[in-house]
Amino acid sequence: MIFVLGACNFLQTTPKYARKGIIDLSKDSIENVALNGEYFFDWNQVQLPFQIKNSNNFLNIPDEWNKYGYPPQGFATYGLIIQLPPSTHNLSLKLPNIATAYNLWINNNLYYSMGKLATNPEKSVASYQNTIISIPDSLLQQKTLQITLQISNYEHFRGGIYNPIYLGKTDILKAQKEYVQDFELFTIGTLAFMLIFHLILFLFLSKKYNTESLYLVLLCTVIIIRALIINVGSQYWFVLFPNSSFDFLIYLEFQVAYSVPLLIVSFTNALLPNILSKKVLKIANILGYVLILSALLPTSTYLYSLPFLNLFSLLAYFIEFYCCIIAIKKGIKEAYIIFGAFACSFIFTMLEIAHHSGWLHLVYANLSALGMIIFLFLQSFVISFRISQAFERASYLSKNLEQEVEKRLQELEIKNQQIEKVNENMMDSIRYAQRIQNATLPSDRILSKNLREYFVFYQPRDIVSGDFYWFQNRGDDVYVALADCTGHGVPGAIMSVMGSISLDYAFFREDYNDVSNLLASFDRELVKLLNKNINPHEEPTQDGIVIALCKINLKSKELFYTAANSPIIIVREGVLIELNPDRYIIGGNVVEFKRFTSQKMDLKTGDMIYLFSDGYYDQFGGDKKKKYGTRKFKEFLLQLSTFPISEQKINIETEFVNWKGRYGQIDDVLVMGIKIT
Repeated sequence: MIFVLGACNFLQTTPKYARKGIIDLSKDSIENVALNGEYFFDWNQVQLPFQIKNSNNFLNIPDEWNKYGYPPQGFATYGLIIQLPPSTHNLSLKLPNIATAYNLWINNNLYYSMGKLATNPEKSVASYQNTIISIPDSLLQQKTLQITLQISNYEHFRGGIYNPIYLGKTDILKAQKEYVQDFELFTIGTLAFMLIFHLILFLFLSKKYNTESLYLVLLCTVIIIRALIINVGSQYWFVLFPNSSFDFLIYLEFQVAYSVPLLIVSFTNALLPNILSKKVLKIANILGYVLILSALLPTSTYLYSLPFLNLFSLLAYFIEFYCCIIAIKKGIKEAYIIFGAFACSFIFTMLEIAHHSGWLHLVYANLSALGMIIFLFLQSFVISFRISQAFERASYLSKNLEQEVEKRLQELEIKNQQIEKVNENMMDSIRYAQRIQNATLPSDRILSKNLREYFVFYQPRDIVSGDFYWFQNRGDDVYVALADCTGHGVPGAIMSVMGSISLDYAFFREDYNDVSNLLASFDRELVKLLNKNINPHEEPTQDGIVIALCKINLKSKELFYTAANSPIIIVREGVLIELNPDRYIIGGNVVEFKRFTSQKMDLKTGDMIYLFSDGYYDQFGGDKKKKYGTRKFKEFLLQLSTFPISEQKINIETEFVNWKGRYGQIDDVLVMGIKIT
């Protein structure tokens, strides 16, 4: 909620209103202006800029054209003349989702197209993304700026421009988009963690709790998908799947939307059993499945089922409130919390329905995901309450142990069997998590394709690891990183997955020529992710990552190196060269103005590059139970480099096992070697 209120303040705009196709900003300092008001408008006409400005028809923006008697499907031209202040520069237009194809003209020049504009459905290609268009300063020096939008829509039930267009400083508009994107990633990440939590409950708790946990897992899944698709700020789905078609996205969005009320009704029945009659539950299920099946109809048909979806959502919430009220009357204490959770979710959902129905215009419209987070958070209180009830019952049983000892011993035997089963399931789940973590690591196929001679010695202390290695390629350059996260086991594994995802995000977000800039971007992303939900009065998280990051041009044999507290070693013709890192860590304490540096080195054929975590040389062993040590480790690498690459992994593993001996492994171990050919 604090984040949303902050967004509303951050995204606020200057109130201005266009009259008869003209908006006067000549006396204003343009920071972020919503270009609302009366636009020139010609229906069923693809007008050029010099034509539309002579139109005598006007239409209010933001609003869909079908509210003014025009059919949803068709094409039209909008126009607006903006009177600018003198010495204006560095402005951009922020265009919302416009259904479903358009051309943008600025003055007499075509500047941008989304989808393919057409005067008939057969030639139209739909798209549905928001974007920011930079306006050249040469145009801004003129006294007026004319924007013309030629729009066609044959796929959506809402036509025209029903979200505001903004004119503002380029850096402000981009900062706003990044702010909303950060919030979206936080929302999606929070839902993902809740999904994992309830999935664990579903897998490990007794069957009594299985169904409600399963419904919460499904709810988290569909809300995550919906957040990726319809988020107003960034539509992160297009970052992951840039070639997704409009029809598929609309189909997926509606399938998800149809599923939510059905899942909520089923969850309510599982959480508060024996309240809802089987007849009512059956009717709700039938309505839900009918709506889901309606999405199999053509896009232009099933889009009109939205009013029925809204009615079904209201029915679902009515059922939830009814069940909560009956549960409260029956004296079920946690029903108050459940009622509050449903009430929060209801308020956010109704606000979003009002926005998408055109009754209300919100700064940030995708509120159902936030409502679901609050809903799931309150459910944790219900779980805590039920756990406390179990402890109270255990206390009562201990006081009456003498009278029930025989019975309790029998129950204890059953519980022991259940615990053994849970332990078995937990180990299976951790092993499954190991497979998931391994899936985030670069495969041997990818490494072999790009690196001719290499080895990776990867040995977690536990089943899952806090160390990870990372690989990407771009043109003739290959990027290799080796990282050691805070902790090991499950906490370390979570950090490693977060680190790998954040590094991927930083890599694909921008093409960095300097690897130190990539490392700095990675640091910023991880700091934001780790401290997203920290209370202002709390200390920032201390968790962090040490990492060595290399860019190797295999064609020119050049190495570019940057690192956070993790050196690399190069062995050339029997000489060991150590490249020292910057003394920061990624994440951890938030250090302002971290300055990561990069180093360049020309490579030669036969050079060996070694990246490693501290787990190898920190291992205790030998006759005196001492650490292996960095000096001994460097000497071993120098000796190791003389062997063929196929034998180096065997030798390094054998040395570690022999040194460790009967002592336990104290940390995750990861060593990577690359030979330049």
